[in-house]
Amino acid sequence: MLFHPLVTLAALAMAASWFMPWVDFVIGPSLAPHDVLFEALKADPTSMPLEVLLFAASFAVAAVLALFSLMGAASRTLAWIAVLIPVGLGLRLALEFRSDALSLGLPLPPAETVADGIANLWDFLQFGAYFYVGGALTLLVLAVIDPGKD
Repeated sequence: MLFHPLVTLAALAMAASWFMPWVDFVIGPSLAPHDVLFEALKADPTSMPLEVLLFAASFAVAAVLALFSLMGAASRTLAWIAVLIPVGLGLRLALEFRSDALSLGLPLPPAETVADGIANLWDFLQFGAYFYVGGALTLLVLAVIDPGKD
């Protein structure tokens, strides 16, 4: 890939967010993916849902991409994998939420209410979530526009 410095920064941001706080509760400590998942993955990873394993794997893929990019050997394929995991999980969660709400007969909120809920969510998110999403979006753009060889 031609944009090695940007690929490195974006992949490092995603990988490092494993240790950064993602959610800040008003009462209690902030939570990072490492805090929540490390012990569970170490104990019995086969009991974890596939989505959780893919989420944890996205950090490892981003770390490998950052390492390869530092060596000048970043591949678009690896960048696409690092991007498609969070995008796919996000879409799956959104569609699953919608289908579960409809199957239970719950009314879906109007778009204004959803936008207000998302706006309120920003109050609880910490910089780890921003690093992860920002790194994934940057890698998405770079994977699309980078004309480098794979």
